[in-house]
Amino acid sequence: MGRDYCTVFGCHKFSGRIEKFGHKVTLHKLPKEQYIRKAWIRAISRKDWIPSNYTSVCSDHFISGIGSNYANRSKIPTANLL
Repeated sequence: MGRDYCTVFGCHKFSGRIEKFGHKVTLHKLPKEQYIRKAWIRAISRKDWIPSNYTSVCSDHFISGIGSNYANRSKIPTANLL
């Protein structure tokens, strides 16, 4: 069984990886709501890239360190995007 990696260009983080200071990386799938999904795709901005149902972004690309969740689905990845 393979690992799921972050889709942001140049990011090689995967779910469960332990970072500095004991920070655990989590992956967050693209939202299903079309207007939020499009905002995520614009933020990721990879050339000639088509997202799949398995596309994920790691927690390091969110200002607060956590991605979208059931409480706040409108968060957009904006940190550490190359």
